[in-house]
Amino acid sequence: MYTLLIADDEPMECDAIELLVKQAKFPLRIIKARNGLEAVQFFRQHGPDIIFLDIRMPGMDGLEAARLIRSEKADIPIVFLTAWSTFEFAQQAVRLQANEYLVKPVSRKDIFDLLDRILEQLEAKKAISEEREKEVRQTLNLFSTEFFTALKYNNLKEEAVSKYFTMQGGGHHALGPTQRPDLLLSFKSMHHGPALLKPRNKAHRTTPALFNDA
Repeated sequence: MYTLLIADDEPMECDAIELLVKQAKFPLRIIKARNGLEAVQFFRQHGPDIIFLDIRMPGMDGLEAARLIRSEKADIPIVFLTAWSTFEFAQQAVRLQANEYLVKPVSRKDIFDLLDRILEQLEAKKAISEEREKEVRQTLNLFSTEFFTALKYNNLKEEAVSKYFTMQGGGHHALGPTQRPDLLLSFKSMHHGPALLKPRNKAHRTTPALFNDA
């Protein structure tokens, strides 16, 4: 489910788009704003995925709202729906990298085609993000295995320990071995038992390549 924010000072315009979305059964939750200022406030509160903006609105117009929103989230899809077809407005919309500039009255087909296209792009972006997250998690899991294997053989540099906890979200200053000298011993005890605290015999131990001191 995605969220569509519609900003228009004419409530009937917002209601008409909401009705079209429901009729087409788009996976969209609708949030409606009455002007540009409300649009910016609702953007910050609800984090919508798509924004439809009228241009001429009281208080803050759609162009100014788009500038503020773009400054905080550059890649969010923004569509201008306006009764004003002046070159100046269209030019500013281009500068703001609007995904579309539609002049009212807008046909039902135009709205359907536009939302189909934007939702397809959002799904593709989501799939890429999930794949990258999966790859990062697999890398971290592999790194964790190497880390505790090296820890088992008591063959870790302070730098490697700091990097591990930084990658896991703890940060060097929060969990680094310099600030927490008991941390290394704690992990050895927890994962491999007290026997690992004995001095190592270098002649009979092998070192994982990832943490080789050489």
